[in-house]
Amino acid sequence: MSKIQFLKYSLIIYLLEISVSFAAIDTELEHVIQTVSYAFNVQDVQTIRQYIHPQYGYIYWNKIGVPINQSFYTRSEFSFPQYEANGSNMWFYQAPKANQKLIKSTQLPTMDCTSWNKSGLFYTTNNRKPFSELSKNNQDIIEMSQQELDLELKKILPFEKQLVELQYVGKSKDIGDDMLLFFSKINGKWYFSALDNAGNCDA
Repeated sequence: MSKIQFLKYSLIIYLLEISVSFAAIDTELEHVIQTVSYAFNVQDVQTIRQYIHPQYGYIYWNKIGVPINQSFYTRSEFSFPQYEANGSNMWFYQAPKANQKLIKSTQLPTMDCTSWNKSGLFYTTNNRKPFSELSKNNQDIIEMSQQELDLELKKILPFEKQLVELQYVGKSKDIGDDMLLFFSKINGKWYFSALDNAGNCDA
């Protein structure tokens, strides 16, 4: 292979890599993520409601003691709470600003209950079916009947067919300077589908 042929070959490979990388980015998903995450920053209820599925609503995780509570709400029920003295309705999160760079990653930030290992706004595909897993794990703890579990799993099904997890961590990398959201593709459109306000280290 001559030098010119090698350069042409290298250029073709480079352009193909760019094309594949670009094709892998879902621009609609990224638009929804950035719009919703910034709406959390400015507490824009109406914008967030626009991205909640009108039939299925959204899932909310919180924890006062053990276990993690998984609740289901409609689009119209979404609001930012007035904090109560016992903290039962307090949301613990910090949301990114509008100009925060969004990073597609295979590895979300991790933490050790003291700090996060990296900061930024990251998202990845989630294939673990976290909502179903939590329902099954909670069945005995909250004394849920099999019929109740089956109904809950049916309710969860649309959310987990195509699920993306978003993890934001602020520059401080401190626990609490973060936010975890989920987005689901339902009938060809991306929706904000869940907020994890439980935390991994809260008692």
